[in-house]
Amino acid sequence: MNEETISKKSQRLRLYFAQTARDIILESGAQAVSVRSIAKRAGYAYATLYNHFENLDELLWLTRSLFIEDIAADMDKNAPGRAAQSTQEVCALFVAYADYFVRHPAAYEFLYFYPLQKDVKKTRGYHETEAFQEKFRQTFAYLSAQKTPQEVENAIKTILYAIHGLLTLCIAGNDDLSIRDIPDEIGRIVRFALD
Repeated sequence: MNEETISKKSQRLRLYFAQTARDIILESGAQAVSVRSIAKRAGYAYATLYNHFENLDELLWLTRSLFIEDIAADMDKNAPGRAAQSTQEVCALFVAYADYFVRHPAAYEFLYFYPLQKDVKKTRGYHETEAFQEKFRQTFAYLSAQKTPQEVENAIKTILYAIHGLLTLCIAGNDDLSIRDIPDEIGRIVRFALD
């Protein structure tokens, strides 16, 4: 569905259904999400969802963007509200990022392990929220005087991939890593990637 052709009422319902899916995921995990479970929880017939989404994956891409908005808002509350000025402030931002997932492991599992059809993402105009992208641009802006754009991009990827590895080990419980260890580990990762 083209966003320009979607009525305001349909946009509100699409958002409501996506918020309902987000709530189900947070409470019961992504495996509990289905067209029927979302419709039942939202108080609609399941066929109604198909008036606003072509399939479940289209709805879940919108749900994914809501999670990303939640993470960005949470990071704003728990880390400096301005562009990072130091490695220490970058650490604080990533600790806030990881903390969101520690508090909401079902969100982490949905975002990083639940398979969504990528062709739906492309055809439905899905994009990462601007707020989240801007948060990362601001976070690493101070490095532009010290590093090339490629070096900054490599550092960001190194930090994110390492944090996702930490979170996977912590959430899965298959390692000695505890939630209390995550801030110190993130500090080591960030200093390694940025120094």
